[in-house]
Amino acid sequence: MKRILIIPSAGRARRLSPLNNYFPKALIPCGDKPALSRILDFYKHIAIQQVVIVVASDHVARFRKIVEHYRYRFPIKIIVQKSALGLLDSIVQAKEEIAKADQVLIHLADTLLQMPLHESDLQQSWVLSAKVINPRDWCMIKFTDKQLLSLVDKPVSCEGKDAICGVYFFHRIHILLQALKYAMSYSKPIHGELQVSGLIERYKTSQPVLVRPRNDWSDIGNLKRLHAHTTFDARGQNKLIRRGQSIVKKSSGKLLVGERFYYRNLKVPQYFPKIFEIDEGKITMSYEPLQSLAYLFLYESMEEENTQYVVDELWSKMIQDFYGKCTDDALSTETAWMYGKRIVDRVEELSEKAAFPLQFVDTLYINNVKVIGWPKLKSIVLSRARDLADTAIIRHIHGDFHCANILYDALRHIFIFVDPRGEWGRQVSVYGDIRYDFGKFLHSFHGGYEFIKNNLSFFECYDTQRYTLKMPSDPMNTLYFLQPYLDNMGIKTKDVLWIEALCFLSMGKFYSDYQMRQQFFLRGLYLLNQLL
Repeated sequence: MKRILIIPSAGRARRLSPLNNYFPKALIPCGDKPALSRILDFYKHIAIQQVVIVVASDHVARFRKIVEHYRYRFPIKIIVQKSALGLLDSIVQAKEEIAKADQVLIHLADTLLQMPLHESDLQQSWVLSAKVINPRDWCMIKFTDKQLLSLVDKPVSCEGKDAICGVYFFHRIHILLQALKYAMSYSKPIHGELQVSGLIERYKTSQPVLVRPRNDWSDIGNLKRLHAHTTFDARGQNKLIRRGQSIVKKSSGKLLVGERFYYRNLKVPQYFPKIFEIDEGKITMSYEPLQSLAYLFLYESMEEENTQYVVDELWSKMIQDFYGKCTDDALSTETAWMYGKRIVDRVEELSEKAAFPLQFVDTLYINNVKVIGWPKLKSIVLSRARDLADTAIIRHIHGDFHCANILYDALRHIFIFVDPRGEWGRQVSVYGDIRYDFGKFLHSFHGGYEFIKNNLSFFECYDTQRYTLKMPSDPMNTLYFLQPYLDNMGIKTKDVLWIEALCFLSMGKFYSDYQMRQQFFLRGLYLLNQLL
């Protein structure tokens, strides 16, 4: 059985002006991902054999960047809609792919849902519905006993408040193709565009269509609704809440101890949000509506010269304003612990939280490459930690300097950093080994952290010793651009690459997804073996 997902993304998005001068609806930033990525993630629990994205001709290059990064998740085809004739015409552009399918899902580019679909949801044709206030903006429906009775598009007034909300499933392809042909011939344009209501109306004359109400629906089709949907993803026990122009970061336990200390002892406040209040369990700071470097390099089609410019500006500022001669020699012992015992403890803690046999395997094969397992690497890690401590360069650092924590404003030409570490080893401090900042920065894309975290990697386990782990290549060419800074500071590249690999071994405890923990651990083992 072949199931395809069609995402019509060529609409003019007039209600999003002036955003639509730059963003097609599917690429509007929604928190740390564009709308399109949130839609694709919505289907992570069901089998999709092909994704078809229908786009306008002037946005093809920007969509191709995302398609490239999703190649290990879905086969994705881009189809160009040459004329803006409406949603129905967008679907018609994919009719050749529809004809090859057994089931079709259609998900509009401005429709976001929180709770994902499952295979059990795909037994009969349906439309999703939600309660709305103004019927003039929607396709209103009537239904009884979950069965769709009628549709009326954008009426002046309406008795009910139920509208279809942008996701439709069809499991009878021959009926869908007939309905498409009929709707294109007989539907009347509304506001100059052909709507999907004519298709659904015709389809239901031959096949019952269920109505599935949803309470977790968001539409980002106009500015007011877009701004109401602002989404923030926080790690582990952290929670982020936006209140007007401020962000409240909350956490249980002692997770904010280091960060509170860091903000109370800021050395370079110009690089951080404004701090309004610091309490025991929360920090209130200014809301900075900027995209992170992780977002820009994952989802924006940046030229290499722009990438080099951004990286050069970032590290020039870090060396000038952060890595001065201030130091704390008392942190040498903590450096050895940071690169040694801490890693060992994290790996052991990982196995205590859940059955995790990987740490007990002496030899593994990752992508058909033989690697030394953790039992043999453990002593090497502890020994290398002492060497790294002897050559540490203790300065004022950020401490968690991966690309998602670096916000960038290209217009104002500024960087804003979030989530500083505030600890070095077991001691609260604004100081640490500057090689750790370099290692964290490298691990985002050179190491592949962002690909694994965002489910853009391919992972397969054959037995306890054999694994496949593939991911897209580094879009930033990070190591190439960082190399001159490492050379100028007398930092050995191998030391930074070793620290990068340790980051993967230490992070599994922060993720509840078992498969993701496996990928982080295996990636760490693989990178360490490359350096032996």
